[in-house]
Amino acid sequence: MKATITGAQLAAMAKGALVSLGAHRDQIDNLNVFPIPDGDTGTNMYLTVLMGCKRLEGQQGGGPVAMFAALSHGMLMGSRGNSGVILSQIAEGISAEVARSGRTDIKTLQDGMVRGTELAYRAVLQPREGTILTVIRETAEGLQGLSGGGGFLGFWERAVDLGRGALMRTPELLPVVGEGGVVDSGGTGLVAILEGFYRGRGG
Repeated sequence: MKATITGAQLAAMAKGALVSLGAHRDQIDNLNVFPIPDGDTGTNMYLTVLMGCKRLEGQQGGGPVAMFAALSHGMLMGSRGNSGVILSQIAEGISAEVARSGRTDIKTLQDGMVRGTELAYRAVLQPREGTILTVIRETAEGLQGLSGGGGFLGFWERAVDLGRGALMRTPELLPVVGEGGVVDSGGTGLVAILEGFYRGRGG
């Protein structure tokens, strides 16, 4: 039987992401040098996921398809700043693929992350590499070749590894980040989310 995410597991994953972002919120804010060094990327990402989690609370006990939709809608309506908009588009891509397939297995998440990446790039007027966009794209691409044999344990472990690797390359791709001696703030937030998913994973 294929591993799938239940509604309860999705809620646990979302909570894990929120807790992880909360723990790294100040660090992410301090890394914020692009596109505007206003020190709020961590806060914006946290508040965006928080609104998604609040919308999930109203769907407790519901099926995973409805809960994915609730999480996505909450993040879209509550998105803050560029990083929040990008996160909401990633969530929308995953939710749309879940709705299309009616499944929450690994293959659906793989396809959903690719779709979410495409939506995220379209949402930015001038997409730049070396940002959260690079981190989600390289993570989604790397997960495409992963079999489901390791269940969600292997899936999220691999996602975290891919995200960290992409994050470490952001200073090479975006000069303002490299000159600041930091890694991209939005990408750091995305890795924190992936780590939170790993801790709250199911399957």
